[in-house]
Order: sequence, then structure tokens, then C-alpha cells
Amino acid sequence: MTEKSPDRKEILFVTSNHEKIEWAKKKCKPYGIKISKKEFEVPEPQTVDVEKVARKKARKIKEYVDKPFFVSDTGYEIESLNNFPGALLKPVLNTIGPEKLCILVEKGEKRDSIHKSVAAYVDEEGKIHTFCCNDTGKIADNPRGTKRDSWGDLMKIHVPSGFDSTLAEMSDEEFKKYEEKMKEEEHYVKMAKYITGS
Repeated sequence: MTEKSPDRKEILFVTSNHEKIEWAKKKCKPYGIKISKKEFEVPEPQTVDVEKVARKKARKIKEYVDKPFFVSDTGYEIESLNNFPGALLKPVLNTIGPEKLCILVEKGEKRDSIHKSVAAYVDEEGKIHTFCCNDTGKIADNPRGTKRDSWGDLMKIHVPSGFDSTLAEMSDEEFKKYEEKMKEEEHYVKMAKYITGS
């Protein structure tokens, strides 16, 4: 990867989530992209499709923001539950909790899942571009781990492909391997490469 000159381009990240903006800054910095935070309240579309949610939010926000920006959404698709909860992950975890989400997958059913993250970028012309990260794996039998919680309870239930531990159980060494494995799949990296033509 060829690193760009520092702060080559500045774009707004419309979010109120501190963890998300710090992660985006970390992933976009090598490409010379400066991320500035902008808070904007927009109703959350009620659908399980993460990419549709990101696109709808971007479409609404661009009515009020006249410079390049992006939004980011995350979901969790469980194959045996017809991709539920998808983009409804946060309200589901806040209501039934991670333990009950785990046991919704009955014994003997496939536990395959995708932790999906999408960045919807609106360019200077107002066109919307989406970039997806599909982190395949399995949902754990029950929540496990206390070592990290920056992504909330999802980290306790998602076991990425190629690992036996949930994200919350992983040692620092394991998590570095996970980051290395996912770095080219990262939605923020894909977006940064598109913006800079890398």
C-alpha cells in the first residue's frame, strides 16, 4: 500500500459514536484522509438489510449537508434465522439480550453468521457509494469474554472464521491476527481506496 500525504482530503463522518469515529480515523489515516465528526439525528429505517439502512440515511442527510460525508451501519446476519437480526442488532441486543439471541439458533442448526459493516459515502456531486465488510463466522452458543467491548455485546457472541474465540475472548495477539486478516475487507479501507484512487 502506498501511503498518501497527510490530511490530503477531509470528509465528514456523520455519527455520534466515539468508537466508530476513532476506528474510521485509524483505518483512513494511512490514505491521507482526515475525518471530521458531525452529529445529525436521522430516523433509523426499520429493515434488516444493513446496506439499505446506510443508503437511506445517507440520502436523507445529504438534504442538509452540502459537502462530502459518510455514514456507517453495522448488523449481524444469522443464516438459520433468515439473516435476522441484521440491521436491527442494536435494539434486539438491548431488549432480549445476547444470551437469548444465541439460543434462538436451536441445537443442531447451522450457526453461520456474518458481521456486516457498511459505509455509505456521498461525494461532491451527491452520488452515494457503498462499501461493505463481510466478517464471516459463527454465533457462539452463549456470550463469552470480557477483554474488549468497544463494539458492545456483539463482541461476546461473534466467532470469526478461522478462530475459536469470540472477539471479546481474544488475546491481544489473536485480535491483531484478526485485524490483519480483515484489513483489506474493511469497509473504511475500501472507501478510502476509492476516494484516493489507491
